[in-house]
Amino acid sequence: AGGGKAGGNPSGREDDGDTTETLAARVEAMALAGGPRALTVLLGGPPGTDGDDAGADRVTARAAEALLRMATDVAARGHLLQQGCLPALSRLEGRLRAHPGGDAGQSAGAVRTCRHCVAKLLVTVDPSLLPHQHRMGAVPPLMALVGDSEASDLEHFEALLSLTNLAASGDDVRERVIGPERGLGVLSHAMFS
Repeated sequence: AGGGKAGGNPSGREDDGDTTETLAARVEAMALAGGPRALTVLLGGPPGTDGDDAGADRVTARAAEALLRMATDVAARGHLLQQGCLPALSRLEGRLRAHPGGDAGQSAGAVRTCRHCVAKLLVTVDPSLLPHQHRMGAVPPLMALVGDSEASDLEHFEALLSLTNLAASGDDVRERVIGPERGLGVLSHAMFS
């Protein structure tokens, strides 16, 4: 009865007694204290590394995972966007995609985490409040997440919602979504899967 896997905790760790309210309060305190900004610095790799070693890959993957967990709290999403998480995640996703690390599974997981965090951030935001380059830069990771056969239904759903939200912000973004790089094909496939 007391925590662990039997209590529904997928991590297998002891249940520390956190309620949804205490967790939300902790996320809000971290967001207000600049935690997301610190994590975006780590997304570039730990200081003193060139971003190509396994330790740096683990740090950036954990920083992206922390941002994804924070983005689960709808109230924190505005803070994450204000503190530069969207462009940092888009840059990291592009870097990881272009130069995958040693462990292919871990690298693919980190790329998917970045993409899912971008999707989660953009589900509830008014895209007209974002700079144009951030809206345009978010489209490729979202389209890749929609086309990722290993992604979960939730990840697909949130990516599609975010793309719908972004496409409503203007013709240029809409053209990028359905544009020549298999955009319409990916969306058609998602519609029937």
